[in-house]
Parts: sequence; structure tokens; C-alpha cells
Amino acid sequence: MALVPEPDAHLSVRLACALDGAQTFSIARAHRDIDGLSARDDGGPLAASVSPETANQTSTVRLGRPARGRLELSFRVRASSDPRGPLAELVVAEDRARGLLRSCTPVPSRPHDTPREISLVVDGSRIAAEGALTTLGVGRTRTRTTTFEALAYGMFVAGSLGTATFRDAGDRDEVAWLGYTAFDPRPAAAEIAQVRTALRETWKGGGAEGHALAFVSSARPEGHVALLELPGATLVHLGPSEPWGFALRTRIALALQRPWLGGRLAVRSDDGADGTWFDEGLARFTAVRLLSRLGLVAPRDVATWLGGLYAAHALSPLKDRRHTELLAARASSPDARAELATRGALHAFAVYGAYRRAHPGKTFDDELRPLVTAAIDGKKARFVTETEWQALLGRALGRETRFDVVALGKEPPVPDDALGPCFRKSAGAVFRERLGFDLDATLDAPDRRLVGLEPGGAAFMGGAREGDVLVEASRAGETYRLVLESAGTTRTSTVRPNRQAARATTFVREPKVPDTACGELL
Repeated sequence: MALVPEPDAHLSVRLACALDGAQTFSIARAHRDIDGLSARDDGGPLAASVSPETANQTSTVRLGRPARGRLELSFRVRASSDPRGPLAELVVAEDRARGLLRSCTPVPSRPHDTPREISLVVDGSRIAAEGALTTLGVGRTRTRTTTFEALAYGMFVAGSLGTATFRDAGDRDEVAWLGYTAFDPRPAAAEIAQVRTALRETWKGGGAEGHALAFVSSARPEGHVALLELPGATLVHLGPSEPWGFALRTRIALALQRPWLGGRLAVRSDDGADGTWFDEGLARFTAVRLLSRLGLVAPRDVATWLGGLYAAHALSPLKDRRHTELLAARASSPDARAELATRGALHAFAVYGAYRRAHPGKTFDDELRPLVTAAIDGKKARFVTETEWQALLGRALGRETRFDVVALGKEPPVPDDALGPCFRKSAGAVFRERLGFDLDATLDAPDRRLVGLEPGGAAFMGGAREGDVLVEASRAGETYRLVLESAGTTRTSTVRPNRQAARATTFVREPKVPDTACGELL
């Protein structure tokens, strides 16, 4: 595929391979974004047409007759030229390009999409791209035996890339970075490879043989990172001032862990509807625990994060809602999704601590590992219901009520020395900021219109209105600077987030105990 920048930003795609008998192909792109379609095979030129499929977000390419022998199929896919666009968007700018392969990969209908050796070529000469990273690895041309359907789940990044590759016992970890970052990506890449190795050791196998991760930098406020998880790949969209700190490390570790927890092993409500508390809560706790065990995050940061969980729960407007009520609201309420994840992490903190005290020398990973191993050996996801999960807790810990934090929002009891000798449990005032709209969702919206604007909230009182487009957002001290556009007019708004206060559990550092004596916190 060739990358063509403005004024007509697009991808020029050419498929050439033996596809005898194939006649229809599916592309996860609206048909209005596809043009220049042409086809030929061993029998000569072929008629070809493109039409919309479901909801106009997927298109069908149909040949005038079944292909004979080697098929050559060419077309163009329209792209955005704005590098700030959402990660799911196809972007071809003057000096960079990125996108999901599903938006430009023609997937033959079954049974014609069989495993074959596929070479993926990224031609970035028109945008002076010095390198490329795809799910298949670093390099403008990469080859792997796979199917077109599997390839379509991947991604690509092209431009003036820096890259790092790590190999360990047949596994391959490749990291690329595009644009300026506040941290040196090379040691970060080494940490990422270390985390992947530790995950395979923890769960005794599993995970993809290779993983590609790309840092893509453009104008985003610090603390507002977008992360897209794909099979065998992760895209991280961050601002140039974003530090390589606890929050970013945790987000990436959670994504790297997904093939095991939330992937091979998942806990769902008894009706199979949702597992946010497990996928985003308990799994986030185990990701932090792994980083702590590897020495990649400081004990003080771990304690601050745990205190933040208690603060988030205490300040949540939904803290007293039952689990079933949160499930009913999760689709439309960011507060419900956040509360589900917070409860899951608090549940994990209580369970892992209780297990360590009841079974010295062991961890709750020992209870999860057989479930993960069975899923890996069976080569399919293992779904455990919440009833089965509570039965597992009963067998491992006896009669327990620790699931009450998930089901009812009741904080689980933890001892004063739950974090060992370096910290003691306490209580104090905690605060929460509300900007008055969902900044992360707005930054990742295709049209960047304000998402979740709260009437009477901080942004609204600062002049933001429903339908406004966010041109730029930045933070200086306690205020946000928002550049908004409406009806062709641009204006600047300065917004100070509202603050809510409550009392919650905190963890206080014991000043006379050095970090080296903290031991295993979680």
C-alpha cells in the first residue's frame, strides 16, 4: 500500500495473489471512502464494484465473475490528514501515517481466505517515511503466514520512526516511536519487553509470539493518553509532555496483560453481560502488582494509586449503587464504568492480601493460573461466572464477604499493615476534579465535538456549549485552556474544574523505614 498525503490524502492499495474462485471481499470502511477500483486476473480485466454493508461502515467488493488464478485488485481509501485524529482513524499527513489494517484490507469470503504467506508492503516514499511498523513487525516489508482476516486485525505506523527490537526464546517484542516524547523511548521499550517476559513466566506460557507497540505523539494534554489494544499490537497516542511515569506504565502493562486476564480468562456476570470489574479493575491491580514486583514503580507510587482507588470510590456519585444498577447504566455513564473498575481493583487488593496472609509464601495467582492454563491449552477463552468466582473465593479463603465491594459497594476490610512495614492505613480528605465534559472521549471522537457536556458544570459555566468542536486543549496549573469552534467561529475558554471533597482511606509513609525494607507490597 502506498501512502499519499494532501491535498488528496489516501492509501493506494494493491492486492496481488492466487485467489482462484474468490468473488467477494469485505473491507471495514464506508463505501464512500473507497474509489479507483480495478481488477484483473489470469483471464484478463475484471469488472468490479463496491457497495455498502451493515450500517454503511463496511463495504463489499464484488467481482464480475469468480477469479481465475492470480488476482490483482487495486483501489484507493480516503484518509484524514489530521495527525491528532482518533487512533481508529486512518491518517496520512505530510510526515506520518497510521491506521488500522481493517480499513484497507480486502478480506476474501470463506472458504477462500486460507492461511498463506502474505507480504505486507508499506510504501511511504511520498511522505518521506524513513520506516514503518506493522503488527507483523518493524520494516517496510514484512512477511508472515496468516489469513487476510487475521491481518485485518492489525495496525501500521509510518514516518521518521525510532525502533527497538528484543528477542527472547523465539518471542519478539518490537517498539517504535513517532514524534517527540518527553522520555527516552529506548529504556521504555526494554521495560515493555521485560514485562512481557514476566507475564509469560507468571502464567506459564500463552500470549502472542510477537508484539508490536507504537508510541505516536501529537498535540494532547498531559495525562490524557489514548491506547488502542489489538491482537499482537498496541497503539499509544500521547502528548509530547507525557512522562514515562506510573500512569502510563500501568496503562501499557494492563494492555500487555490482556491476552491472559480479560482475554484467555474472563469473569462475567451470571448472564454473561459484563466483566468490567474484572477486565479493568482486578486486571489493573495485577498489572500494578507485576510492575511493583519487577521494581519498575516506586512503593510510594503504589500506595498513592491505592489511595486513589479509595478516593475514587468515596467521591463517586454511584458509590452506593448495587452492581446490577451499575451494569444497567454502564453503556451511557462514564461514572458507572469507572465505579465498576474501581470496585474490581479494591476487591483484588483485599483478596490478594487475605490470600497472602492465609497462605504464606503463595499468592492468589496460584489460584488463577490453572484457569489461565486450561484456557491456553484449550486455545479458547475461559469465561467464569460471578457465582463460580465467589465459589473459588470460598474454597481459597473460607467464608468471605470480600465480593461485597463489587456487588454492593461496601469497602472490604483491610488491616492497618496491608502494605507492609513502609505504610500504615489512615484516613484523610480526598478531592476530585470535574471538568464538566469527557475530555478523553472528546479527543478521540472523529468530529471532536464535546462529549458528555454537563449543564451547569465547569466547562459549561466557562462558555462551552453542546455541539462545540474542541480545537485544542491544554492545562497550566489548576486551569484548562480550551479552544472551541462553533458555526465557523473560534473562541478560547479558560476553565477551572470543580472540586468535590470527601474522606477516604489513605496510606501514610513511615518515614524511618527505607524503600529497601518495604518487601512485596501487593
